[in-house]
Amino acid sequence: MSRYLIIAAVLSTIFCIPKSLAADDNLGEKLHQQQCLSCHGTEVYTRSHLHVTSLSILHQQVKRCEMPSDVHWSNEEVMSVVNYLNSHFYHFPTP
Repeated sequence: MSRYLIIAAVLSTIFCIPKSLAADDNLGEKLHQQQCLSCHGTEVYTRSHLHVTSLSILHQQVKRCEMPSDVHWSNEEVMSVVNYLNSHFYHFPTP
């Protein structure tokens, strides 16, 4: 039951954020290079056994990666990284 509540919360967050906040691909690339690549390479996005299978799961993963990195991104920054990763690696349909 709680799993469905988490999914519903993530989906509502994604769909409630205006596209104008999520559109900064340059910011997403910059944050990705500064934070994400300091922990892992881009091979995690293209491995054959992908755990990220949708845009909502990608959003969850970006949020999850904030914790061990001690990074505190705003919603705009999170969505910028999600959009950057999606446009360069995942190519999920966007709402």
